[in-house]
Amino acid sequence: MGKQGSLLFRLLSKIEIPENQSACWIWRGTKNNMGYGMIQRGPKGAGKVLAHRAIYQLLVEKFPPTKCILHSCDNPGCVNPMHLFIGTHRDNMLDKERKGRAN
Repeated sequence: MGKQGSLLFRLLSKIEIPENQSACWIWRGTKNNMGYGMIQRGPKGAGKVLAHRAIYQLLVEKFPPTKCILHSCDNPGCVNPMHLFIGTHRDNMLDKERKGRAN
């Protein structure tokens, strides 16, 4: 199994997928202080990556590191690819404002 297959296997092993697969897929691994899932990118010391970004990259499409992956469900612990979409930092700030989470 290659590096990406290994990461995908580790990601999937930490997700609770409900019977209704269109609902949020809940991350059961390590989370950061904002509630976003985190996973080790590769061998120890390779750094961590946000779980929703890794899922999107592996299951939907590759994207530049400058892009954000936004949640339509507004649930930081969700990694359901159907709830994720690509945007810019500005898109992310506007989405946050529309959802009433802006300062």
